Amino acid sequence: MKNEANESNIDIIFFGVEYIQLRVSLLGVSIKLVDKNSLTTDYESVKGFLKNGSSHLFEIETGTEKFHLVASHFKVYENQLEFNESRISFWEVDKRGKELTD
Repeated sequence: MKNEANESNIDIIFFGVEYIQLRVSLLGVSIKLVDKNSLTTDYESVKGFLKNGSSHLFEIETGTEKFHLVASHFKVYENQLEFNESRISFWEVDKRGKELTD
């Protein structure tokens, strides 16, 4: 979040989300793509999502905890928006902020 210590926001936006296991707030984040077979779950719907060729399994680590998310891809943006403003609502490229990922 943008504040006196941080001059800008970092927005992480996942696209095509099929499954999400995540805390409400995160302090420090590491995101990596992991093998779809590494997620052990009894949920048949999640197993089905993982079989979709365009879905990927992402592992999100914050502190000592790891969570999982199934989505097609994600992007990271740095911007100057206020806390209550959403980068998603800006279709003009110059208002979206600087993209930090490909």
